[in-house]
Parts: sequence; C-alpha cells; structure tokens
Amino acid sequence: MKKYWRELGEAYAAMPRAVYVTFAILCFLPGLLLMPLMWYMAKLAASVVAQAELLSAARSGVILDPSKVNELAALMFSTSPPLLFLVESIVAVIFICSGLFVLVRTAGYFAKRGDKVMAEETPAAAEA
Repeated sequence: MKKYWRELGEAYAAMPRAVYVTFAILCFLPGLLLMPLMWYMAKLAASVVAQAELLSAARSGVILDPSKVNELAALMFSTSPPLLFLVESIVAVIFICSGLFVLVRTAGYFAKRGDKVMAEETPAAAEA
C-alpha cells in the first residue's frame, strides 16, 4: 500500500500548476453547495411553523384575520426561491464537474491513442 501512496504522491507532485489549481477547485466546488442548503434550511423552519399554524386554525375552525392568513401563506411558500436556487446550484456543480471530467477523459483518450499511433509509426519508419 505504501508503494501506491508513494506513486500517488509522485504523480501529484509532477502535476503542472494548471492541473493542480483545477484539481483544488474541483475539490472545494461541492462545498459551495452548503450556502444554498443553509438558506433553504433556514427558510424551511419558518415554512413548517406557518403551515402548522394554518392547519391548526383550519382544524379548530377559528377564522383568522385576512392579513394573518396572507402572512402565513407567504411564509409557507417562502421556501420556493431557496429550493430553486439549491437545485440550480446542484445542477451547475454537476454540469461543471461532468464537463471537466469529459474534457480530461477525452484528452487522456487522445493522448493514449496518439502514443499508440506514434508507436505504430516508429517501427515502420525504421524499416524504410
């Protein structure tokens, strides 16, 4: 296992600076999803309380003041913008990571293919 860790460390140390920076950004990119998640969770608490108040008023048959009903209804649906922002953030992070993976994978595929083509051309050039 130490051999693999050593090889991993050597490969990491041999990375160009641009690859190192891209790797670091990709490591911390999912952490940015915590901000919209916290916003959604903060709004969710107020929404649940408003929904519980409306349901208890409806169950008990108490007629609420229209301004109070409007306020509770606004609080009940206050989670929509944060939830939309959270979903859009998750989709954006997935799109960025997938796009970079495809770019790196494609570059790796063409690099291996180019090495294979070069290896095939070298013996032919030596024979001629």
